[in-house]
Amino acid sequence: MTSYPMIQDIVRPNNGRELAAILRRFKLDLPAEILAGPPATYGNDAAALIDAVRPQHDHLEDAAQAVIRGEDPTEHLILAAAWNFYPGLVQRIQESGLKIYIDTVNKHADEIISAIRVQVFEPTIDKLHDLDDDHPNALWNLETALAAGDYKQAAIIKDNAALARTLADTDKARRLLHPEAYDTDAAWSDQPGLFEVIGEPEPDTITELHWWMHTITNGHTPVYDTVTEWQKRDASTPFTDYREDREPADVPVMQLGFTSR
Repeated sequence: MTSYPMIQDIVRPNNGRELAAILRRFKLDLPAEILAGPPATYGNDAAALIDAVRPQHDHLEDAAQAVIRGEDPTEHLILAAAWNFYPGLVQRIQESGLKIYIDTVNKHADEIISAIRVQVFEPTIDKLHDLDDDHPNALWNLETALAAGDYKQAAIIKDNAALARTLADTDKARRLLHPEAYDTDAAWSDQPGLFEVIGEPEPDTITELHWWMHTITNGHTPVYDTVTEWQKRDASTPFTDYREDREPADVPVMQLGFTSR
């Protein structure tokens, strides 16, 4: 099966920090190095790390004082010259720190996805099912509810809007972990046909409660799989049969023949 790891060459420098921020916001039980994020996303971060371990000495002045005392200044001059590499050191700390973080999250990717699923995604979906049970046949689009004058329902939608934003963040986390994955309806539902019913998810739609509620009210249960689980679901009989049934039939092409005289 295709692998979709986070790769340094295609990752924006702050993606690791953004992923770590989401995981901390979820208050997940994960290794500390995953929750911390890259040690130095920006130059200022790297500079702070250097300053924490760098001796605060004027090595050139130390060399001058050594000569005055009649001592060999070589060691001080070497240290003074070495710090000319400061800009390169800052860049290397950023690059190495990001690589270490990417390697760590790739190693624990399934663990991260599973933690999000158990600790955040499924409890949030359960709350959506409770909403559906408590308010059957309700309107879940805020603008539609307001236009219909159903202000009580509009208030319910506003009160539960954070649930959709939480679910949108779970999707952002898995896309940061696995760029270019989760691009079929098998990544979103336990059964095929979701996109045909309510449309494909977009960044601005999955932050809205109505997208998730319409998923549930149309008989679909949202899922949150690891990459391997998603690929297996996508290759399962229900999904493959669904796609095959909707493939355009082969239409014979009429051949026009010409007879030369």
